[in-house]
Amino acid sequence: MKLICFDCDTTLSSIEGIDELARLRGPEAFARVEALTSEAMNGSVRMEDVFGRRMEIVRPGSREVEAVGRRYVETVEPTAKATIAELARRGWTPVIISGGFRQTIRPLADYLGVSGSRRSTSISRATGPTGATRPTFRRPARAGRRRS
Repeated sequence: MKLICFDCDTTLSSIEGIDELARLRGPEAFARVEALTSEAMNGSVRMEDVFGRRMEIVRPGSREVEAVGRRYVETVEPTAKATIAELARRGWTPVIISGGFRQTIRPLADYLGVSGSRRSTSISRATGPTGATRPTFRRPARAGRRRS
């Protein structure tokens, strides 16, 4: 299998999902999330420690998640759909990688034709009950077999 991976935030789409979630919570929440992200990017705080703290600030519900999913599609990189279609035609399996939620990137994946394929795979980070993050990898279900 030839696998090609695309980052979601500010690559396939021009937005950062966590920033958009924070904007929906108001300017104070956005400023706090932005500051935490900057600290992590500057190396003063580990990114793993920041994820849970940012989620405590934004606490997204289904409406916010759906809104950000729409924003990903509205701000898609102009050549992304054609590029992914051509790569798939040439035998590549496209994958979207995100540090966010599957629910927020699903509309973009659907729009780009990534999630509609049985062969598509998504890699993301899951938040445990304590806010700690752990990477998750989910393989596509085979025909006739259900995911648990």
